[in-house]
Amino acid sequence: MRNTVIGIVIGVVVGVVVGATLIAPRLIPEGGGVTVLGKANPDGITETTAALPLAASITGRMALRWTMVSAYGPNRPQFGDVAKRIDSEIWRVSGGATEIKLQDAAELELDSGLIDAVASGTLAAALLGPDELGAKSPALELVSAMPFGPPARAHLAWLRFGGGLKAATTVMQKLHIKGLPCGLIGSEGGGWFRDRLRTPEDLQDLRIRLTGFGGRVIEKLGAKALATAPDQVFADLESRDLDAVIHSVPSNDAALDFHKFARFYYLPGWQRPVTVVYLVINLDKWRALSATRKAQIEAVCGRNIELSLAESEHAQFEALKLLTKNGVNLDRWPSGIVRDLREAWQNTTAEIAAVDPDFKKTWQSVVDFRKEFSIWEELGLL
Repeated sequence: MRNTVIGIVIGVVVGVVVGATLIAPRLIPEGGGVTVLGKANPDGITETTAALPLAASITGRMALRWTMVSAYGPNRPQFGDVAKRIDSEIWRVSGGATEIKLQDAAELELDSGLIDAVASGTLAAALLGPDELGAKSPALELVSAMPFGPPARAHLAWLRFGGGLKAATTVMQKLHIKGLPCGLIGSEGGGWFRDRLRTPEDLQDLRIRLTGFGGRVIEKLGAKALATAPDQVFADLESRDLDAVIHSVPSNDAALDFHKFARFYYLPGWQRPVTVVYLVINLDKWRALSATRKAQIEAVCGRNIELSLAESEHAQFEALKLLTKNGVNLDRWPSGIVRDLREAWQNTTAEIAAVDPDFKKTWQSVVDFRKEFSIWEELGLL
């Protein structure tokens, strides 16, 4: 009788283990789940009720459910895809145990900016670019995008191994956030102008929609940089309150109707040769995550960098063909203007470094890295 009881107990234990490790994962429906109350929480999540996939409920893991807001609209080419991939891929790689759900900021009625909302814990995560990061710290704008910055391969090398990400992490911790590079978009276009540009003097008194570092630089050449809201840009172009718009990558620009008001499109985008978008997470929430969940999020962001750069580079030639078809005059920036813009950027960095220690340290790491990288670029790359 005793042997029979022992056999039954062993059979039950083996059955539970097999069910949890082999059978349950195959039973998880897409988006499906069951409700489990009061499970132990290895990730520091305070909620006691969560919709869990069946595998998670059997193995006793608490599902992680976060809300994320993106600074970029979901339908914006390339940039919108970055956010949507985070939403879908973290669910997939975690087997449904982790979800970072993309939600419209307008639906949340936030009382503060996205970084402040994340820092306070009101929002778990946000996907942000240079404008949002730069509003908090010039050093953070630098690690996201910079005028006359290095190309994508070099920017990544600087971030990962040249001190860029280390400097950014120090600044972000002061803001109580964790930032992961989670998307990389290639060079922007140089912008839309009503009239042809030939010399630096042609920029004098032009009202140009341009944000971030680029706006500070172009004002040194006599233009006026305006941070016009996106929904106001076309009205201001039509009313001639704007003379030019420097907006985004060509594939984004070609999807809009800027060519109806400004026929001259200049390349390349000196203001942002590359843009790194960051998944910004509340620091306490990040630190509370298990090593496995951190690795899953980092893996999704790494994959997102690969796909977003490839997608961005692939899309630009078709965009240029569409612009040409619409009668847009494509041209490179005149050399004299480029020379003066580059000099203005150097003066801008000196001014910011004089008053901002974080920027000074981060900018110096850029300078040191590019000095060494230039040797490899000259000798080792065609």
